[in-house]
Amino acid sequence: MKTSLFATFLLPFIFLLTLSSCQKKQIDRSNYLSHNADVYSVPYGTFTNKNNSGTHMTLSSVDFRFNLVYIGPYYKVDILLNDNKVIDGRYTTGKFTFKDHKDPSFDSTKNFDVATVILDRTYRYDTTYSNGIAFNTLTNGTVSMNKHLDMYDVTYELHYGTELITGNFTGKLFNNN
Repeated sequence: MKTSLFATFLLPFIFLLTLSSCQKKQIDRSNYLSHNADVYSVPYGTFTNKNNSGTHMTLSSVDFRFNLVYIGPYYKVDILLNDNKVIDGRYTTGKFTFKDHKDPSFDSTKNFDVATVILDRTYRYDTTYSNGIAFNTLTNGTVSMNKHLDMYDVTYELHYGTELITGNFTGKLFNNN
């Protein structure tokens, strides 16, 4: 029996690629975010601090090194940590709590005021489309971080009114400047 090249090589490759691109409800207890009963894999982490605007810690379903070729669902948590010690490696452990930056007691070494969560948006060649769900108006939350050598352990609880996003991340946070 003669089999085609497609059936022998390409079909199994396409099947594996399809399985690897399915992010929703993959339960990875070290790199996930959850909303209601849904759990989403966010295995890639980066720090970005463009123009000294503060440190964005982004935990995502898309590896930033391949964002120009990725097509598929997109899940992301982006937390603005104003303390620049985080990105340059001086930060090793601690907890940040939500507080409005206009509050006179806001302390960038202890507080954060912005976090955005994206759930199930379409992502195609470095473009994020507007479908899916976005949470922007943070009302409360905490972020805890521990650094061991070059590995981070991050846990977060973010409140958007009655909506709650929780999650964990364990791994390297790459500098994406």
